Amino acid sequence: MAMPKLACRCGYIHNLSPIPDDGFRVFPDWATDRLLYAEATTTEEWEIRQLRQAALSRLHSCPNCEAIMWDKAGDGQYHTYVPCERMIRIFADLTDRDESGGIRLRHPQTMADIERQHLLLHHGAYVVLHDGHDEVYTCLNEPQDENGEPADGTWIAYPLDDSDVARDR
Repeated sequence: MAMPKLACRCGYIHNLSPIPDDGFRVFPDWATDRLLYAEATTTEEWEIRQLRQAALSRLHSCPNCEAIMWDKAGDGQYHTYVPCERMIRIFADLTDRDESGGIRLRHPQTMADIERQHLLLHHGAYVVLHDGHDEVYTCLNEPQDENGEPADGTWIAYPLDDSDVARDR
């Protein structure tokens, strides 16, 4: 049986298996006031139903990109809110290039950064690569075989031109 998981836009995976998980229940003010100050004998059945529905609202905060994912109705349909547009940063050997100038993402520290941040790399994602001294704004491209077909292997990050970097900063 698959463990329940929730993927963030950046690729971080929220593990929903533990009970309770790292998410939050979100109650509107009226529901909180009703739960804290209402007497059980005066609560109508329709109010109890509304409180139960409000209790289904869930929120998850991504530790990687700071996005907030909110399932307002409790139906598994999450809406993502991004408090800042900070790009994902990972270490890379900026000198490990392919024939077209792309930076290969295969250094052990790069792989450790990807694992630590729970990233799922995907084609077209923007990532800031750094080597501890310099940084390069890049766009990811899937590894391809000699026929241009997707292949398992090293991801390539292509440096962005200056106008794209200025826009993304």
